[in-house]
Amino acid sequence: MKNNIFLTTIITLSFIAFSLFLIREISFAQNVSIGVYPPIMQMDTTPPANPKADFFLTNPSDQSLELSISYKPFKPKGTKNGEIELSDDLSSFPDPLFVNRVKILEEDEPVKSVVLSPKQNKKLTLELQLPPNEQKGDYYFTILFSSRPTTNIKANSSLLYPTIGMNVLLTVGPKGKTEGYISRFSVPLFVDSGPVVFNVEIANRSDHFISPTSEITIKNLTTGKKDIVSLLPVNILANTVRAIPDSLQAEVGSSEYEKIRDIVERQDSPVAVYPKKFLLGFYNATLNVSLEETQTKFTKSITFFAFPISLLLGIVVLLGIVVFIVLRVRKKIS
Repeated sequence: MKNNIFLTTIITLSFIAFSLFLIREISFAQNVSIGVYPPIMQMDTTPPANPKADFFLTNPSDQSLELSISYKPFKPKGTKNGEIELSDDLSSFPDPLFVNRVKILEEDEPVKSVVLSPKQNKKLTLELQLPPNEQKGDYYFTILFSSRPTTNIKANSSLLYPTIGMNVLLTVGPKGKTEGYISRFSVPLFVDSGPVVFNVEIANRSDHFISPTSEITIKNLTTGKKDIVSLLPVNILANTVRAIPDSLQAEVGSSEYEKIRDIVERQDSPVAVYPKKFLLGFYNATLNVSLEETQTKFTKSITFFAFPISLLLGIVVLLGIVVFIVLRVRKKIS
């Protein structure tokens, strides 16, 4: 009996010790993270040039991290939501040797790795050295920062080695003409109530990326009242089509965003949402798009009708119940 108790105690203590060790390992792994700002860098230059741009790396963890630096080109994934996929094929660049002209500077010195102390926010510089004969076109690439803790703690979790990337959109000019069009602007012809979902897609037929500004003006044709839905100025890569969401979706976590969160999450691709709930009558919606600040502008208008049938049916049902109760009461009284 005593032997059984002793054996049970040993097994229990061993399990607790292993659990504490596992928790410690997982906790350690989850505390390793990296931040980069800005996450997307845009550059526009005409060779010969030596453009530079500062960015910041942040280590919010409690241990030092050594970050190795590497570069990978990326291309659009084929979807309309801005997704990209990394590639090892440097031939996707207009100049396959372009990556040799990219440098990361720390205090004006080229580096291939960076060490971040705990809680440190370090400024680095991206430098490009473009010769006069650099091939014109767009260069899309990601600068990858892959970390390994400088401490000698052993662990098998891959979470110990996080990687973060900063996407770079570079146009080597001179740029060609900015060309594009509204490839889709639609809304249901009839809506019962808001919020109202608009599908907005803009095609970029330029040889360089663009960041169009756009908005939807919604006018109640009965009352004349107008509302504006601002759209996000997203980047549209050369010769691609992108669905454009409203700017409210950039405020994730805000009370206004929570009003449309469920609608946004149900969609297969980004949409623009007019958050007003009670709608009645005919509405005209006009999409205004500026591909560049001083270049081509496009507009497109559509009409939809709103009538709160669900609310009306609810009122009818409620009135029916009230009438039924009144008639029953009168019948009993009589």
